[in-house]
Amino acid sequence: QTEQLEPAQLELLAELDEKLPTHNSSKLQKGRDGAQSSPFRSKSTFDLVVVANVLPYFRDTQAALQRLVGYTKSGGNLLIINSTGKATLQLQTEHMRFVKGSESQICTHDDIKKQLAQQRLQFQFSTLESRLNCTECLARTPTGLQVLSHCLESDVRRLCERKMMRLLKTCWELAIIEEDGSAFWEEATSVYVVEKPSSKK
Repeated sequence: QTEQLEPAQLELLAELDEKLPTHNSSKLQKGRDGAQSSPFRSKSTFDLVVVANVLPYFRDTQAALQRLVGYTKSGGNLLIINSTGKATLQLQTEHMRFVKGSESQICTHDDIKKQLAQQRLQFQFSTLESRLNCTECLARTPTGLQVLSHCLESDVRRLCERKMMRLLKTCWELAIIEEDGSAFWEEATSVYVVEKPSSKK
C-alpha cells in the first residue's frame, strides 16, 4: 500500500519548510504564529540522506534539494523516494483541485527530474511496481473514504453527492477487479539515487 502522511506529520513538515531558507535570503523567517525563527542548520554531513514522500510539501523544492545535497558528504548518496502511483496520481490530478481547492502538492517523476537537472545532479532511477487494494474505496465504506481522504489530502466525506459520484466514477475506471471481487489500483514508487561527486583535492 502507498504511504500517506498523517496530519501531525504534515504540520511538522510545514514547520520545517518555514525554517528552510530560500535561494536569495538568509534572513530570519516568520513562523505560523508570526514569530521569527532562524533557518534550519546542521554542521553534520552524512554518507546517506534519505527523503521519502516529502518533496511535494516544500514550498521551494529546489532550495530543499540544495540543502539536502549540502547535508550529503562528498562521495555519498542522496536517496529520494517519491510515490508516483499511476492511479493515485491520476486521482490527484483529476480531483484534488475540486476536493481540496489546490493541486500544488502533486510531484511527478518529470517534476523531480527537472529539479535534479536544474542543479546538474547525476542520478540513477528505478521504479517499484505495486498494487493498492481499493475494494473498500469502491464500496464507499468508512475505511474506503478514509483511504481516499489520505490520497486527496482532504476529508472526502464533506463532498456533495455530485462530486462524490464523480470521484467514485474515476475510482471504478482505474480499478482492476479480481475474480473474487477484490479490487486493486496499479501503483508505482520512484527511487532516485543521487551521488554527490567527491571533492577534488
